Amino acid sequence: MRISQLIFFCTLIFVLFFYDEHPGFNVGLLGIILSVIVLLDTAPRKRTPLFYGYFAASVLSSLAWSWYGDAASFFALAVSLLFLRLKSRNSHLRESMVIPIAFLSGLTFLYRIFLFDQWLPTVDAGARVRRGIALVVLPAFFLLVFFIAYSLGSDTFAAVWSELRWDINIWEFLLLAALGFFLSFNFWNFFVSKNIIRLNAAMTDRFGHKLPVAKPTYSFLDVETERKGGEISFVLLALLLLIFIGVFNYEQFFVVHKAAAELSAATHQRVFAVILSIVLAVLLVMFYFKSNFNFDPKAARLKVLAKIWVVLNVVLVLSAMMKNLEYIIDFGMTYKRLGVCAFLCLCLVGLWLTYHKISAQKTNDYLLNQMSRWFYVTLLLAGIFNWGAYATRYNVWAKKGTLSELRMLNYNHKILENRFHLRASDFYEPQMEVRGSILSKVGYYENLRHRWDTQKN
Repeated sequence: MRISQLIFFCTLIFVLFFYDEHPGFNVGLLGIILSVIVLLDTAPRKRTPLFYGYFAASVLSSLAWSWYGDAASFFALAVSLLFLRLKSRNSHLRESMVIPIAFLSGLTFLYRIFLFDQWLPTVDAGARVRRGIALVVLPAFFLLVFFIAYSLGSDTFAAVWSELRWDINIWEFLLLAALGFFLSFNFWNFFVSKNIIRLNAAMTDRFGHKLPVAKPTYSFLDVETERKGGEISFVLLALLLLIFIGVFNYEQFFVVHKAAAELSAATHQRVFAVILSIVLAVLLVMFYFKSNFNFDPKAARLKVLAKIWVVLNVVLVLSAMMKNLEYIIDFGMTYKRLGVCAFLCLCLVGLWLTYHKISAQKTNDYLLNQMSRWFYVTLLLAGIFNWGAYATRYNVWAKKGTLSELRMLNYNHKILENRFHLRASDFYEPQMEVRGSILSKVGYYENLRHRWDTQKN
C-alpha cells in the first residue's frame, strides 16, 4: 500500500475505534492491526530475525494491554511498534535512534504535511476529481434524490427519514481525526534527517581495522599525561569505592532503624546513590576507552584498573540487591521493591557490557545500543507479566502485609478472594463501570465482572 493510503486508512480506523469510547480493547486491536500491516508491507529482504522478534513483541504487548490496560503494557506496546516500524523502513537504523526520530517527526509534522509530493501519490488532480465525482458523488446524489421521492409515497420510507438523527459530537470527532492523522502520519512517514543517517552510519560496534592515531582528548594534554591521569583516577576511585562499600554495608546491615518507614527511606536513598554511582562509572569508562586507549600497548595497566573498578561496582550493586531482598523478606514485596530489583539488574547488565567493551575493544556506540535493547526488554517484561499477582502470592505465602496493603497491588482479586474469603461486594473497581462498547473494555476486569455475576446467580 502507498503511504497516503496507509495514513488515511489508519486515521479512519483510529476514529472508528475511539469515537465515544474509552481506551480498552481498541488500543490492543489497533496495535495488532498496525503490526500485521507493517509485516505485510515490509519487503522480504528486510524481515530479519530481529524484525520478527519485534513483530512478536508488538503482538504480545498488544494482547497484554487488552488484558491489563495499564501504563506498563501501554509503553511496552508503543515502543514495540516504534522499533518494528523502524526496522521495517531501514533495518540498519539502530534502536537508540528511535527517540530522536520520533521527536523530530513530531516537531516537523506541520511542515512535512505540506510536502505533498513526499506522501501523496503523483496523480493528475483533475482526473482524480473527475473519477471521484463519477464514482462517489453522483451515485450518492442520485440515491438521496430517489430516497426522498420514495419517502413521499411510502410511510415506511418517510418514517426512516423523519427518525434519522445526526447524534454526533463534532468536536470529539474532529479532535480524534486530527490526533489519528498526526499519529498515523508520523508512524508511516516518520522523518529521518540526513544528520541522523550520517550519525547512524558512523555508529559501529567495533573500531575499524585501521587503528586510531593516538591523540589526547584535550589539546593542552599529551597522550602520556592523559594515560597517567586515568591510572591515578582509577586507583583513587577504587580506594574510595572500597571505603564506600565498607561504610555502605555497615550502614545497611548493622545500623538499626527504628521503623519500617525509616528503613524504606534509607534503602531507597542508598539505591539511588548506587544507581548514580554506576552511571558515573560507565561514563568514566566510556570517556577513557572511547578511542586510542583500546589499542595503546602502554594502556594495559589502565585497562586492568578500569576492570577492577567495574568489578568493585558489581560488588556495590550486589550489596544493594542483598539489602533490598532482605527488605522484601522482612516487609513483603511491593511495586517499588520490584522496581529496585529491576534497576539493579540493569546496573549489573550495564557493568557486564562495560567490562565486555574493555575486553573486546567495543565502541561506545555498542554500549549505548545494547543498553537501549536491555531497557526495552525490561519494559516488555514489566508490561507483559502480572507482577501484582506474583507479589501477592509471595506476600500471602510469607504472611506479609495487611489486606489494605495487598489491595494496593493490581490484578490479584482471585488470590485475595481465596485468602480472605472476600465477596464481590467487598471490592470496588471503577474499571468495570466503563461505559461504551466492547472496544472500551479491559479483558481482566471484564473476566472479573463475569465471574462475579456468575457467583451471584
